[in-house]
Amino acid sequence: RLSLATVSNGVGIWDLYPQTNELIWDDSMFSLFHIKKEDFSGAYDAWVSSLHPDDRKQADKELHTALSGGKDFNTDFRVIWPNGETRNIKGIAKVFRDESGKPIRMLGINADITELKLSEEKLKLVASVFTHARESIMITDSTGCIIDLNETFTTITGYSREEAIGLNPRILKSDRQSPEFYTDMWQALLNEGYWSGELWNRRKNGEVYAEIKTISAVRNEHDIITHYVALGNDITPMKEHQSQLEHIAHFDLLTNLPNRSLLVDRLSQAMLQCRCNAESLVVVFLDLDGFKAVNDAYGHDMGDK
Repeated sequence: RLSLATVSNGVGIWDLYPQTNELIWDDSMFSLFHIKKEDFSGAYDAWVSSLHPDDRKQADKELHTALSGGKDFNTDFRVIWPNGETRNIKGIAKVFRDESGKPIRMLGINADITELKLSEEKLKLVASVFTHARESIMITDSTGCIIDLNETFTTITGYSREEAIGLNPRILKSDRQSPEFYTDMWQALLNEGYWSGELWNRRKNGEVYAEIKTISAVRNEHDIITHYVALGNDITPMKEHQSQLEHIAHFDLLTNLPNRSLLVDRLSQAMLQCRCNAESLVVVFLDLDGFKAVNDAYGHDMGDK
């Protein structure tokens, strides 16, 4: 039963006798290290030489520390298979001693943890992206309750993690969007699993800000929505700049009066409305003469005023 359990779970058993450096492997160990039985000398040095060159020194140190009673043997190391593939191995062992405390036997197991290591690295990468992303990230459960957020969310909204967790994203609502806007948003999330667009939200201090938002529904293996992930960027400065450019395009910089471009647009609309309603339109044109004399006598600043 022990043999079946170890083989089925990819666990190898090894037995080391420190006094003679004799090392005994079961069949699973040869599979873990991809070494043929006839190529294995059965000595401790054979195990060390089978490890990744960069891990040999540390693994040897860990084992001797355990034998000396410094700490239990529990370490990770890498092996390189003949085909060049690198695998991660977890090693755990128990040291047995005689009445004087001298180590006489070390019995342990090895297990391939390559997939686990890959999963850990992916989780670390996801955590790093979540923490350092310049976009605001907010995660809610299927009911819309906030369960996690990043630092950028706090920077943009003013709500700390402790304040926002457990609340609904409605805390950011600015009332600039109609109820129909949010109805369409949720309809898109339920039907398509995705929504993206611009909206106006409100910070904790009451200030309204523009945000470009992307919300995605997360589904489980049964295609049931379990979470929502929202990414956002504060585009208020861009909106303000856009508004300034529009103002410059349609208003005179000096007088702040509508310029020729806006006048033509409004005049065209007025003329069209008059045609539809059979009405007349009167345009009065005023010309300012003698401006050069003002500029020459008092300067351009005074003329501008």
